[in-house]
Amino acid sequence: MRGAAGGPAAAIRLAAKMIGRWPNGASLVLSPEHEPADLETADDFGYAGSDPDGLACPFGAHARRANPRDALPPRAAAEATQDTKWHRLIRRARAYGPPLRASLDPARLMETPDDGRERGLHFLCFNTDLERQFEFVQHTWLGNPTFDGLDSDPDPLVGSRLSGESMFVEPADPVRRRWRGLPAFVQVRGGTYFFLLGLRALRYLATLGADARPLAARSTGR
Repeated sequence: MRGAAGGPAAAIRLAAKMIGRWPNGASLVLSPEHEPADLETADDFGYAGSDPDGLACPFGAHARRANPRDALPPRAAAEATQDTKWHRLIRRARAYGPPLRASLDPARLMETPDDGRERGLHFLCFNTDLERQFEFVQHTWLGNPTFDGLDSDPDPLVGSRLSGESMFVEPADPVRRRWRGLPAFVQVRGGTYFFLLGLRALRYLATLGADARPLAARSTGR
């Protein structure tokens, strides 16, 4: 990526700006300048009042796009929070493959080689309406290069690179910084939708008994 220089500390800072959180999970809104040791699980924060100009957590950061919380223009904070909740997902991820241990050492971050072994994430999300939740978040928030007033900035982590050069804008005072030539950090290997029964359906099935025939068999008399 053009312009990325400054050693491991600068690389970690830029990565945090792109994600919206430090490596330990702490939000940039709660600690803009350094990775804190006691805010890994803190999640009670917003963007509209604490960071309206994106100086702590950029508008295009992955976490801010995936869950804008109270900062969806032109809505007021309370209205934006309700709008965001309408599209929220339950998201989980499970890593596969051996960890790249050297990458955990900031002093060796820039020299860690690719050993060619398979590793990545199984991304899972749960929702009740695919169009309103998962597909909306993917298309309108993550994949949208004009999200929240941006220009040519799809999500820096999972955004498409097919429509030309992508960049990441880091707001700053007095002059913002543009990172150009973003590589594709994520390669999708495949995906699918699954129907997951709710508790009501599971309770009903549990009442049928171990010897109950499938519905199709009962309807044909077999």
